[in-house]
Amino acid sequence: MRRQARATLGVTAAAAVLVAVSGCSGESDSYWGARSAEPEAEGGGGEPDASSGKGGGPAAGGPRADDEDPQLREMFDSALAEFADAESLRLTGSLVDAGSRMELDIWLDSDGDCSADVAMEGEGAMTILKSADLVWVKADDLFWEVAGLHELGVQLDGRYLHGSTRDPAMAGFTELCVLEELTGDLPVDEFDAGITEQGRSELDGTPVVDIEVTERDGETAVMRVAVEAPHYLHEISAVEDGEQQRMVFDRYNEPLEITPPRPEEIFLPGEVSPV
Repeated sequence: MRRQARATLGVTAAAAVLVAVSGCSGESDSYWGARSAEPEAEGGGGEPDASSGKGGGPAAGGPRADDEDPQLREMFDSALAEFADAESLRLTGSLVDAGSRMELDIWLDSDGDCSADVAMEGEGAMTILKSADLVWVKADDLFWEVAGLHELGVQLDGRYLHGSTRDPAMAGFTELCVLEELTGDLPVDEFDAGITEQGRSELDGTPVVDIEVTERDGETAVMRVAVEAPHYLHEISAVEDGEQQRMVFDRYNEPLEITPPRPEEIFLPGEVSPV
């Protein structure tokens, strides 16, 4: 499908925002390790100058200050670990990708099941349900039009397309259902960023601490972390390329049960292909 890959951008964009505040410089192919290495200082690759902050030493932006609150660091590190170890979670967010805003509501688990609603500015909206190897996909007319599949959209008439992950075309829709793509490679032990407390408040009734995270390059983001254990990461926000990016996380480790659409909501003609 010509534009099918656009449907997977939800988690990809979400992960990219998290990368932007991770401050890690690993060489992993994961989202978390995807940031480019910093250019070498002019004059060659000598020893890092910790006092100047060049070469990736402790002073290279986002250091752990001597007066950093150890309790805040403990909550922050615990939040990263809880996020990385989550068996399931739900993320909702408003992100900008390639100049277009994207609204997300995705609940996914470590078994690969998920319920996802993704709305893309100028490109339509879609719902994806996945349970084991069964997949249901519903999209609006604009999505099918932009995908170059107007006739299919007309035949579906707002109903779900149903299939299996054994069909590569249907499997392509479910790439955003891989929880580990978002959480599995978070380098908890290598995270290097400065943190400061910005205040405390409540988020949907949960007491949270607002933690400003400073990257190596000086850019900042705010993470809202549960004050009480378990110290879940509940929100992250940042400004990227002048656009506000925000994600909210909840339903940590809650069982995800997918309810299939009703028979009358499903379109199942054997002669119609989704590609």
